[in-house]
Amino acid sequence: VQEKLNLEIGRAQEEKEQVKQLISDMSHQLKTPLANVLLYVEMLCRQELPEGRRQDFLEKLRRQTEKIDWLTASLFKMVKLEQGVISFREENADICAAVRMAVAAVYEKAEKKEIAIEAEGLRETMLWHNPEWTAEILVNLLENAVKYSPPHSKIKIGLQRYETYSRILVTDQGIGVRRDEQSLVFQRFYRGKDAGENGIGIGLSLAKSLIEMQNGFLTAQNLPEGGACFTVRFYHH
Repeated sequence: VQEKLNLEIGRAQEEKEQVKQLISDMSHQLKTPLANVLLYVEMLCRQELPEGRRQDFLEKLRRQTEKIDWLTASLFKMVKLEQGVISFREENADICAAVRMAVAAVYEKAEKKEIAIEAEGLRETMLWHNPEWTAEILVNLLENAVKYSPPHSKIKIGLQRYETYSRILVTDQGIGVRRDEQSLVFQRFYRGKDAGENGIGIGLSLAKSLIEMQNGFLTAQNLPEGGACFTVRFYHH
């Protein structure tokens, strides 16, 4: 009974620390976008603001509110994963269905930058995985590729099947990932030295957690011709 009580106390303390960390992370990451929202609202309240500038501030306000919404949703997903609240019901499903869901989710963002998303080697491949969360992984990788790719470039998503595993590759023509940062980019809130003002440092961390929950791996590397390649590996059952 004492052991069980100590275990429950330990779990409660761990969850308390996770909540404290979540609040700390959220307050730190939300500080800048919330400050921007207040600034844009203040500017929009000015009667003498020209219509062109008003539309510009409205667009900036929209982007900041979307950033806040995405950030809070991603943080809560990460905490649920860490606490084991999210359960994975794996099934023998076609991996291509998850790929299609992911591409559809980022298509509009890619289209705005006139970035083409091309599929390579996609064919029906039955794997034990959770299609919904696999799509979430790929959405994060594709959004990352769109974010760091120049306009009018290409993003490729390919499928390669081997005897014991299959892998999905997401490649782009963007800034790439420095060799000394290829493992660091999966840490929560880590932003590469070449990232500039883009990104928050959650998407890749969330993707890595999700694939590891399915006993897979996620790695990053640079392409010889430039750009980055992220590889998701699923082992066959």
